[in-house]
Amino acid sequence: MLRAGVERVEITPSTGVPLWGFSDRKSPATGTLDPLYARVLVLEAGGRSLALVTLDLGRPFGPTSLAWLRNATRADVSFLIVAATHTHSAPVVQDDYPNGTPAWETAALEKIAKAVGEAHKHLTNVQIGTGYAGGRNGLCPPN
Repeated sequence: MLRAGVERVEITPSTGVPLWGFSDRKSPATGTLDPLYARVLVLEAGGRSLALVTLDLGRPFGPTSLAWLRNATRADVSFLIVAATHTHSAPVVQDDYPNGTPAWETAALEKIAKAVGEAHKHLTNVQIGTGYAGGRNGLCPPN
C-alpha cells in the first residue's frame, strides 16, 4: 500500500538579506513581490518513507543545514531529498557561513522540518496511475 501526504510552508525571509544571482546589485532585498515556499511530499510504502522537499531558492542548503534537517526529520521519514527551483529572487545560500547560519535559514529549516512532520502525520492511501487522451491533438472524439 502506498500512502502520501503533502504540506507547504512559507520560507520568505524578512528584508535586508542579499539576493541570489544579483552580483551587480550591492544592496540587499528591500521587499517581497512573491512569497517563497518549501513544498513537501512524503511517500510511504513497506514501512519506509521518503520526503521530497522543493525549495523556492537558488540552490539547496549547504551540508551543515541539510544534516540538521535530516536529523530533525529522522523520526518522520527514512529518506530526505531536497531540491531547489533555482530562482534568482531568493536569498543567498552558501555551504558555509563565516559568521554562522543566517537567522532566515535557521527559521526556514525549522519550518521545513515541521512541514515534513505534518505531511507525515496526514498520510493517506493513494494510487499511482497513468492516463491517455486519444484522438487528434489530445482531444477525445465525440461519443
